Amino acid sequence: MSWITKPIKRPPPGLREFEAYDHFRFDYRSINENTLSLFHPVRARYIKDRYDESLTDAETIIFRGCLGSADTHSAVAHALWMFRVTREFGPVLAKDFADAYELTIRPREEFAGRLMDLYNNWVGRVLASDDHILDRDGVEVIERALKQGMLQTAPDPKYTKENIQSELDRIRSKIIC
Repeated sequence: MSWITKPIKRPPPGLREFEAYDHFRFDYRSINENTLSLFHPVRARYIKDRYDESLTDAETIIFRGCLGSADTHSAVAHALWMFRVTREFGPVLAKDFADAYELTIRPREEFAGRLMDLYNNWVGRVLASDDHILDRDGVEVIERALKQGMLQTAPDPKYTKENIQSELDRIRSKIIC
């Protein structure tokens, strides 16, 4: 029996790009990480340190359980990072920094990877807010979430560059016509 009580559901399959962004309340026109860091310089340093720690701890989780690939490492690192930042600063600032990171690090054409990161960031924030596991360590919680299949460990192949371009063309044709 799991001690993780928050329901974790993946977004419905086949979402269009902007529907997926809406699902995660991601504003692709928002400010990037460097700009956000100007508003929160001390917190930005702390949040960057938690990201680096999460990368290292993700390697430990993956190695200990022989659990996967680079995408699995990314999934664990993102969820763990957001878990830690949410516990320290709350879900709003955690989301702001995660979204700014995605805008800085990942070009728009890599939508499948961005969507995977947005999902795992969201899982980390949800789990950090679960009252039933407030006494649990982040590594323990995220490792359990990984083993229970709560993390998305590979980009969805439906979201290729070609699919996104066709979606943009469809939107443009409606605007022009």
